[in-house]
Amino acid sequence: MKKLALTKKHYLLIISLVLLTGFLLRPFLFGMKNSDTINKDLMVYDVNGFIDAEELSNSNKLVSENSNFELYFDETTTHLSLKDKTTGHIWYSNPQTEDQFDNILRETRSLQKSTMVINYHNKSGDVSSINNYDFSINHTNGMKTYEVKYIENGVQVLYKIGDQNINYTYFPKRLSVKRMEDLFLTNDALTDREKDKLTTYYELNPIENVYEIKGYENMTEIVITRLYEFMYEKSGYTTEDLNRDNKEHNIDLIREEPYFEVALQYQLTDSGIETSIIDQSIVEKSFAPIVNIDLLAYFGTASTDDEGYILIPDGSGAIMYLNNNKNYQKSYSKRIYGTDLSEMNTVKPEPEEKILFPMFGLVKENIDSGIMTIIEEGASMTSINADVSGRKDSYNKVYPRVHYREYQNVVLASGFQTFDLDIWTKERAKIDFTVSYNVLSNEDASYSGMAKLYQNYLKDRYDFRPVDETDQTVLNVEVLGAFDREKFFLGVPYTSMDSLTTFDEAKQIVEELNNVGISKINLLYNGWANDGLHSKIPTDLDVEHVLGGEDEFNSLITYTNQEDIEFYPLISMMKTYDYDQMLGTSRYTTRTIDGKIMKMHPYNLATKVMDETKTPQYTVAPEYYEYIMKNLLQDYNSYNLETIGFNQLGNSIASNYQKENIIYRDQSLHFQTKILDELISTDVKKVMMKSPYEQMLPYTNLILDTPLNATMYQIFDDSVPFYQMVLSGYVDYSGISVNEHGEKGTQWHVLKAIETGGNVNFVFTYKDSSVLIGTEYEQYYYTNFRNWTDTAASIVNELDSIGIHEGSIENHEILEKGIYKVTYSNDLEIIVNYTNLEYDYNGNQVNAFDYQIVSG
Repeated sequence: MKKLALTKKHYLLIISLVLLTGFLLRPFLFGMKNSDTINKDLMVYDVNGFIDAEELSNSNKLVSENSNFELYFDETTTHLSLKDKTTGHIWYSNPQTEDQFDNILRETRSLQKSTMVINYHNKSGDVSSINNYDFSINHTNGMKTYEVKYIENGVQVLYKIGDQNINYTYFPKRLSVKRMEDLFLTNDALTDREKDKLTTYYELNPIENVYEIKGYENMTEIVITRLYEFMYEKSGYTTEDLNRDNKEHNIDLIREEPYFEVALQYQLTDSGIETSIIDQSIVEKSFAPIVNIDLLAYFGTASTDDEGYILIPDGSGAIMYLNNNKNYQKSYSKRIYGTDLSEMNTVKPEPEEKILFPMFGLVKENIDSGIMTIIEEGASMTSINADVSGRKDSYNKVYPRVHYREYQNVVLASGFQTFDLDIWTKERAKIDFTVSYNVLSNEDASYSGMAKLYQNYLKDRYDFRPVDETDQTVLNVEVLGAFDREKFFLGVPYTSMDSLTTFDEAKQIVEELNNVGISKINLLYNGWANDGLHSKIPTDLDVEHVLGGEDEFNSLITYTNQEDIEFYPLISMMKTYDYDQMLGTSRYTTRTIDGKIMKMHPYNLATKVMDETKTPQYTVAPEYYEYIMKNLLQDYNSYNLETIGFNQLGNSIASNYQKENIIYRDQSLHFQTKILDELISTDVKKVMMKSPYEQMLPYTNLILDTPLNATMYQIFDDSVPFYQMVLSGYVDYSGISVNEHGEKGTQWHVLKAIETGGNVNFVFTYKDSSVLIGTEYEQYYYTNFRNWTDTAASIVNELDSIGIHEGSIENHEILEKGIYKVTYSNDLEIIVNYTNLEYDYNGNQVNAFDYQIVSG
């Protein structure tokens, strides 16, 4: 056999093939690595030691006491009462008097006596509700199906919730002659008279040779009671027997009633009560899975006799006055932390603000008391519900709803017909939902008081410490860098990169701002790497050459350091327009509940429908955040930067509904905090986020785009700067971009800065925005910095002359609708008037749409 002689060319060819194969397989062999799912430890739940309700009778048992409060428990209703020792006021879990509301429904009365309502997915595909008063605490037949266990500083209540009322479905419609004889007619447990009675209810049909109940679905209570006694209690008939007999006669009526077990835990704290839904206690039927649970909807509820308001941290903060006669408006319900990035909306939703803090409050001004409620565990799986009196009853209420499953509405089409279908996740989210009810009194019983108490809570739980060292107005400038545009060569389209602001031009913008007297500047750079504004996942940083490349980028870093400018290159890691990895779209993108890859196209401005001719943006699966951050920092740290900014991280949330490994919102947030923990352990010391959530605040040194209003739903009455009041004195922040929202007018932004204590925020480009005509970036029509330099200087100088940044917000008051008084720690008091009329404040005339310093 002749040997094959390999020449040098052959070796080079083989090596080339190996290298090419390795290059092609690299995305598969060396793709992004996913992190293990983060599961929090659940509360230990012991089924032993509970006492059956039938053995309990104390209606006012003192469960626990400390120097501030006494916690009482009614063993006959499972209701709570919390006595404030300082004021003597008692807070109840449920209304204490009969509601005199006209035409109140029986169901509403039951809800007023409930401590929990379970909403579940029924067999027909709809959502049904069951409350724990009618179906556990006090069944209509007098049964009580709950158990109680006393623990340190509190009590656990195990509710066994189900319909205990016997109806016709407990009995077979037909019985064969043999089954009637075997089970009943030859059964010595029944007397002859009882057997005769049984055969009068079940009449023999001689033609079909079966016993059958006439008027089956219309049986009277007497017949039902006697049949249950004869068949179940005395003869030992069972559900299994029932299902067998129905099946034998082809009757599709298998009796399966929804049944749930849920344990609540109440413990006294130094500030009130902490309540938990113990996850390990939850029992549900496969055909009736729990969708969500409403907890203590009437805790601390306010009646028509009360005066005050409900505070909801919707946007900057929303005020809903008690008894505001808006029961004709839609009641309030919204998810904490906003819409999930894995939720696909083909039609553009109406603009609305997010709930950024997992809390709410109710203030009764007539008794100088209130309750601040904080969702301490499970916030991202929770929505806040609120309503005023007059719709269903006489009470104003605000309460949490915890979501255990998520759903997606899909539209199915067949021929010319379409119909909607809700698809639910199969597995239940595993979490111990925990909420604390914190009592407010005297000066703390206000939204200003709540802001201070909430600051203290963040300090204790997250080590949230003051990092705001500025004493003058800061101008935050976000510059836009590289963008892509379609060009043609010999009629063939191709994509080319172009610049809106090069690194050298960014310096020129800063110098121009210095020239008009602005000395304190934070510079943020969007679109500086990885395909610019249409950025890719930043696992490797590739500085855009069209902006000047790495040399000019390093020169800009040196310049900002010399000029004492904080420089924040912006990173997008939760959304991407593309992946470097092969098949990255299918491998690393989140899935919607119906299994589709989550991508969003821009909306058509005219139709408000997704325009699928435009470039889509993909939502990155949260289990890859850690890998992305680790690889990002390997390149980022080479620039010796101590600052970094994020476009979505900290203020967005993305679930992943891949069937093999569902990641719910709560787990997704843990991935975010995990990578932030890793980030601050590196050379990066300062982080910018845009309107971050509660648990992100300790990582943040600069906050942009704080909401300046609540979503003005009709049921709301006013907006307050609660979000800013919590941040004030702790972290530097500014509101929304002045020129991006130029339609509001410069004066509006000035007034908002005064009222909220915020700095100033602009989005600039060096080139005129006309270069964006015909691209996918036409929304940046307002960014030419030359048009806004004087405006920026005017705003900064005016705010500096007032001195709002020499202190922090101490108090905020609503004087009238659209007129507010804000007090700063440096004794500065300012009246802000957003109305079109003059306002007289103790002899000080405040012009329309203006402000007036009244002290300091």
